[in-house]
Amino acid sequence: MFKPKLLNLFCIITGLVFLASGFSKMLDVTGFAYLVSSYGLRWAGVFAPAIVVVEIVVGLLLVFGIQLRRVSLFSVFMLAAFTIAYGYGYWAHQIEDCGCFGGVMSRVKTPFWVVFIRNAFLIYFMVAAYRLTVFERLAIKWKPALIHFTIIVAAFASGLTYHPISRPRADVAHETMGRAAFKIPEPFEELLSPDSSYFVFVFSYTCPYCWNSIENLKQYANLPEIDRVIGITPADTTHSALFYKQFNPQFSIYALPPEVAESMASAYPTAFYVRNDSIRRVIKGGLPCSYFFQKSIKTFEESNF
Repeated sequence: MFKPKLLNLFCIITGLVFLASGFSKMLDVTGFAYLVSSYGLRWAGVFAPAIVVVEIVVGLLLVFGIQLRRVSLFSVFMLAAFTIAYGYGYWAHQIEDCGCFGGVMSRVKTPFWVVFIRNAFLIYFMVAAYRLTVFERLAIKWKPALIHFTIIVAAFASGLTYHPISRPRADVAHETMGRAAFKIPEPFEELLSPDSSYFVFVFSYTCPYCWNSIENLKQYANLPEIDRVIGITPADTTHSALFYKQFNPQFSIYALPPEVAESMASAYPTAFYVRNDSIRRVIKGGLPCSYFFQKSIKTFEESNF
C-alpha cells in the first residue's frame, strides 16, 4: 500500500508543478521566448509555444496517472534539459530569472540554488515513479477527452500570446561588442558624448522581464563606470503610467516609434554599455546585479586590452 501512495504523491506534485509552469507561461509566451533567447539559446525561442503545450499535457498525464512509465521517463529528460539550459544562462550570461512560471513570478527573485534543488527533487520523483510503475492503469474515457481539449485550448492561447522574435542589426553580442555604438536617432544624439560612458536600456512597458530588471538598473546609475542611464521604449501611453507609478524611475526614458526601438534590439529587454562611443557589453534578458555587471566589464576589458 505504501508504494502506490508514494507513486501517486510524486506524480501529483510534479504534475501540478508542470501545470502551474505551463499555464503561467501561456499568458505571455513571447516573454518566455525572449528569456530563452537571452540564455544564448536563440534557436530555442521559436519552440516556446510547443514547450508550453508539452508542459501542460505532461502535467495532466501525471496528475491523471496515464502512461506513467513513459511520461515519467520523458519528464526526467525534460527537467534535466530545463536545468542545464538555466545553468548555462546563469553562468554564461548572468541571467538570474529561470522563467519557470513566466511573468507571474517574474518579480520574485528565486535564488539559483533553490531552482536547482527544486528540479533535483522533481527529477528524483520522476525516477522513482518510473521504477515504481509496474503496470499502466486504464484511463477513464473522459480523461483523454479532457487532455485533447486542453491541448487545443493551450495551443490556441499560446498562439495568441506569441509573436516571433525579429532579428535586427544589433542582435548578436559577439558581433556587436567592441564596435562603434549603434546609431541613436537624431533627436537624441546631443544626449550622448563620445568621451563618456552610458548604459542604454531598451525595454517595453508590457514586458515582465523588463519590470524585473528595474531595481538592478537603479543600482547601475550609481556605478562609477556609468555616467548616465538612458531608457528607450516603444511609444505606449496605455501602460506607461502604471510603470512610472510602480517604479518612479530616476533615469531618462524616451519613447520611440516601435519600428525604431525594434531596430536597436532583437528582444526586450536588451541593454548596451557604451564607453568612448564603443559598445563594451551587451546584455539580453534580465539585468544581473551590479556586482556581476562590473565583473563582466572587467573580464571584457582584460581579454581585449
